[in-house]
Amino acid sequence: MKITFDTKSAKADALVVFAAQGGTLLKEGVALDKKEKGLIKRAIKAEKFKGDAGTSIVVTGGNAPYIVVLGLGKTKSADTLVFEKLGDTLARLLCARKATSANVLCEGLELPKTLPPEKAVTAMAEFALLADYRFDKYKTKAPKDKKPALKSISFSLKAAARAKELFAAREKVAAGAFLTRDLVTEVPNVLYPETFASIIKKEMKPLGVTVKVLTETDMKRLGMGALISVGQGSARPPRLVVMEYKKGGKGAKNVAFVGKGVTFDTGGISLKPGAGMGDMKWDMGGAGTV
Repeated sequence: MKITFDTKSAKADALVVFAAQGGTLLKEGVALDKKEKGLIKRAIKAEKFKGDAGTSIVVTGGNAPYIVVLGLGKTKSADTLVFEKLGDTLARLLCARKATSANVLCEGLELPKTLPPEKAVTAMAEFALLADYRFDKYKTKAPKDKKPALKSISFSLKAAARAKELFAAREKVAAGAFLTRDLVTEVPNVLYPETFASIIKKEMKPLGVTVKVLTETDMKRLGMGALISVGQGSARPPRLVVMEYKKGGKGAKNVAFVGKGVTFDTGGISLKPGAGMGDMKWDMGGAGTV
């Protein structure tokens, strides 16, 4: 899904506006309601929409196929968490409606001074992007009506250039989350110690991260008996991956992250209760996150 920011509104399947506590439309919502001859306010009244943070209603029958009203709750106490929730809510709602595009009208949000509009909007954009994730690598014959239709969400605000700058960092975080989700969802006959280590080397190389892969021989020499014993249930040899990033600058403190990386290509399935056994392939989620 493509995320864009612009100073002008864009044509889209869905137009998105905001409402405060009590269902009161904010600036862009008031302007759009006037164009729609009161349609939005009538829908708010009919739905008894209160504008609570994270809530939404969909209005049809206007010039756009869909008009979405997102609740901000008490605008003066809104924070990035509210906008993250709204981003997730919006993306899922649009997907359910089979909308291909949306334009979020972001002027006049009346936010706290500590939360500039561009910061709020980029938080929303990141979580909309995260909600759009799919792992359909093996779904070669998915019905057309089951495939995600949402292609783009645009955000209209005066500080569009600054929002774009801020989103660049959040987009990288989302990409990291997608990589982790791909890893934990992948099947064990594809993701096992050797292939996991190869993926890490490939992904980290462009980022200036040094990657060292320890083999079973290396681990024996270092006395890692516990780790080696876990891998003895598999026909595949174990690996331990060490990643180092040394560009923190002068005086930067050392920080270590350790993640469990059991890819569950081993045996031992009869040694555990059956309930939730399928989830054991996520036993490498800690290493995937790191």
